[in-house]
Amino acid sequence: MATWASQSEFDRRFERGPSGIEALGARAFVAIVDVLCFSTSLEAATSQGAAVFPYRWRDRSAPESALSRGVPLADGADPSGVSLSPTSLLGAGTG
Repeated sequence: MATWASQSEFDRRFERGPSGIEALGARAFVAIVDVLCFSTSLEAATSQGAAVFPYRWRDRSAPESALSRGVPLADGADPSGVSLSPTSLLGAGTG
């Protein structure tokens, strides 16, 4: 890890992923934040019979991809109100 990214001079640090755990070394306290948001959202949608098309990029091409498939973009801006919130996806319906 680059020296500038080590955060070693701080008592409290934010780390992420396997390299972050490795960088913590023998620290006494580790808090793990729920990183399964997408998995939870995916389960909420598919349990209601919805089809999900994951899209990697969050840029101008995302709406174009959704439009080409005839599906709402889960960004909360669509009139359907669908977002990546599991609660919104529970009402997404089938398709």
